[in-house]
Amino acid sequence: MLAVEKERLAREASENHASAMEQTGKLVQDSETRAAAADERARTVMAQAAATREAAAAEAARLLENAKVQADQQLSSANAEAQKIRLGATTDVERQTRSLRTEVEELQRKRDGIMAQMGQLRDIVATFAPDAASTAPSRDAADDETDDDDETDTSADVTDADTDDDGTDEPETASR
Repeated sequence: MLAVEKERLAREASENHASAMEQTGKLVQDSETRAAAADERARTVMAQAAATREAAAAEAARLLENAKVQADQQLSSANAEAQKIRLGATTDVERQTRSLRTEVEELQRKRDGIMAQMGQLRDIVATFAPDAASTAPSRDAADDETDDDDETDTSADVTDADTDDDGTDEPETASR
């Protein structure tokens, strides 16, 4: 009986051992399957992250290149506009300068005409009043000195004398 009991216990121990080994094998196989699946998911996530990173880097490079191109275009457009404004201003200044020079020449011509008329009037007055002729040359000399010293004063006087009573800019002749 003891031998039968030993045999039964050995068989039970062997069956328990085999069952434990089978369960352990199943657990190891199940763990290995899960680990392989986790490794595959990790590789997939890593590949997706690398692809996303590469796509983001490519997009950033493209955006940077577009920004540089746009900046260059805006800079060249601003330079062209500045050049256009500069040329327009230069042309306008030159036109105004020519206009002012023409106006000064016209005023000088009118002044010369008025001075000639004043000389004629002096000669006419001198024929009527011989005493006035003696004082007129000294006054005439003083006027010539003033004209030589201060051009702005005479141009202001000429401007006032330019318009006649009839509204024209033409100098009056001595025959009136």
